[in-house]
Amino acid sequence: MKIRIHRTMAGAMFGFWWVIQPIVVAVFFRRELFRGAYPTDADSIGIPIFGFAIIWALLTPLVAWIVWRGLRHAPEHASLLAFDRMRPVAATAWSVGFAIMILEEFQSGISALGSRYPEGVLSGFIGVVSAMALRAVLSGPRLDPNATRRGATTQVIS
Repeated sequence: MKIRIHRTMAGAMFGFWWVIQPIVVAVFFRRELFRGAYPTDADSIGIPIFGFAIIWALLTPLVAWIVWRGLRHAPEHASLLAFDRMRPVAATAWSVGFAIMILEEFQSGISALGSRYPEGVLSGFIGVVSAMALRAVLSGPRLDPNATRRGATTQVIS
């Protein structure tokens, strides 16, 4: 059985995961504050919250550009295990980058499961699935850019 992923769905899932991260982090820090993990009269909770917010805000345009650039010449559908043999370095780089993200999100979800943090489990699951889908689309064969200029949208370089 071959699982096929649509490029728009892969981009939308990853975008959804990226956008919900501030909410998940805010819920996490609020829960940790109520558990007594941070003193209420110090900056020990403000520093990680604002650190995350600044980094997230700075990386958002870069992540959006990378996803847009990668999906621009991606075929409409890709296999979950897609790998472009014409671009082995790029496909391997995408695969390794997303493998690191998948492992981190999986570990984060398992850790959240152990600490009874359902938002973290859901965020980890969405992160794993969206990263797998986006990796498949970005690591798969590319559309021929010259064919798309001529009006054809289904010619794939293989």
